[in-house]
Amino acid sequence: MNAIVKIEDPEGLINTLQAQIKLLERQIEKERQYRADDRAMEIAEALKRLRMHGVIPLHIGDQDRAMLSNELMSNPLFTNVADQVWLLSAAPVAQEVKDALMNAANHGMNRWN
Repeated sequence: MNAIVKIEDPEGLINTLQAQIKLLERQIEKERQYRADDRAMEIAEALKRLRMHGVIPLHIGDQDRAMLSNELMSNPLFTNVADQVWLLSAAPVAQEVKDALMNAANHGMNRWN
């Protein structure tokens, strides 16, 4: 049986539903922001865990720490990562060794297996 329901205050119902929708949209946006902030920390923590196993992120470019940090800061995901990256330019080895590593990695374009 089809029952017909009469809404006594349709305008009030619409206003209530709109308010609930706005509240839910704000909650979703807050959760998105929280996840975005949390994701950056997760990446930094993952890099720390890799270092515990002898895996290090090595930046083979010639930028110093400040330039690398500025470059990484342009992407919110990498704001906490700069401290976990080792710089080849700052390594305590001869320049010939650094050059050999850069050439072997083809400036970051080759991967060793």
